[in-house]
Amino acid sequence: ALAMKAAVLGRPFKIRFGGSTDLIYADDVATACRAAAASDLPGARVYNLHGESAAISRVISLIEEVVPAARGSLSHAESPLPFPAALADPGYQRDLGPKPHTGLGEGIRKTIEEFERLKGEGRLDTRELVLGRSRSDLQPLETPGRSASFTTRGSRTAWPRWTPISARRTSVASGWRAAARAIP
Repeated sequence: ALAMKAAVLGRPFKIRFGGSTDLIYADDVATACRAAAASDLPGARVYNLHGESAAISRVISLIEEVVPAARGSLSHAESPLPFPAALADPGYQRDLGPKPHTGLGEGIRKTIEEFERLKGEGRLDTRELVLGRSRSDLQPLETPGRSASFTTRGSRTAWPRWTPISARRTSVASGWRAAARAIP
């Protein structure tokens, strides 16, 4: 998603890994989670969800097809992730399937369209695009009535404070639990 945001914003971006990996559209994950939360299956179960296995170079090509102005501004490292390039999901298919499937090209197109809409509304969150920068690239920004926050030089993105990724994962997991409880 970060490479797609960078493409929409006209910024260069390097994906920090290469090789092939299994990618899945976020709406498909949400649909699968809703199905699991609504099921009557006994016990706690764990499932893999298979999306589409693709080389990172192909992902970049698909992004560049949707945003031609991004050609040449996206790149990737060569080292692959230490995970399987494709996940099997026979347990999910057996218990809850068939799972939804949005093709990689369609998912990239839909994601970029959403990012372009948010950019046009002035609501595209670009904070993740500066996570790769060192803190020396940040400077304090005083906000009246608030403690100091940070902004990137030349950017209007303010950070209330740095949040460890693990804290964000906990918040997301808590949000999923709350969302699952709210499903009728």
